[in-house]
Amino acid sequence: MQGVSSYAKGFYSYSGFSEPELIATDLDEFKDSVQIREGYLTDSVDATKEFLVSFEDELGWSESIYGDLDMDNEGFVEDLKGFLYEYGVFVNPTLEELQEFNLSRGLDSNEYLSDFQASLIGSEKGFSKEDVEKLLQGQYGMESDASKYIANDIEYVHDKVDVADFDHELKKVLVYEYSFEEYYADSLVEDIRTLSVEGVTFDSKDEVDKGMNSEVERE
Repeated sequence: MQGVSSYAKGFYSYSGFSEPELIATDLDEFKDSVQIREGYLTDSVDATKEFLVSFEDELGWSESIYGDLDMDNEGFVEDLKGFLYEYGVFVNPTLEELQEFNLSRGLDSNEYLSDFQASLIGSEKGFSKEDVEKLLQGQYGMESDASKYIANDIEYVHDKVDVADFDHELKKVLVYEYSFEEYYADSLVEDIRTLSVEGVTFDSKDEVDKGMNSEVERE
């Protein structure tokens, strides 16, 4: 299956209250666009000017260590990540980084991350039809032949549609061609999205086949 980067390129603001928001795609744009507030909600004050002074000091230190401030330099990016984290800014964030942040705030690991996960479908690690077949057989209790049919269609949808349309188009296939109930179609779409990002291994779900036909046939 076609692959894309396993991280979201750019500077993202994320506090655990709403979806991650892209601030900028490069360093210069970030300095022009970033807004930092201190305090809570209506009592917060604009601290952008003070932040930029500190940020320029940080960049000066980084330049003395790394030379050019190159966003392809892993050491420089890691230093940026560490500096900006306390301001709620994530640099080239991975799904795992944002999930860990959620857990540190007492949230569900995937809270507010559905759109972010969708943007990472077909990550560098990626997934194969064999991965999907194992998921369908192990977690959804499908027979081998049925899992192969569905895995083929999932690969077709993944390779032919835009990332933004993947969830919708795959759900249509599951509901209209394979007679999935909507709840289980949503569940499988979510599992495929996670599989594409992490290559994870799934545990079995109890009674998952209650929401699907016992034998899946093409209409």
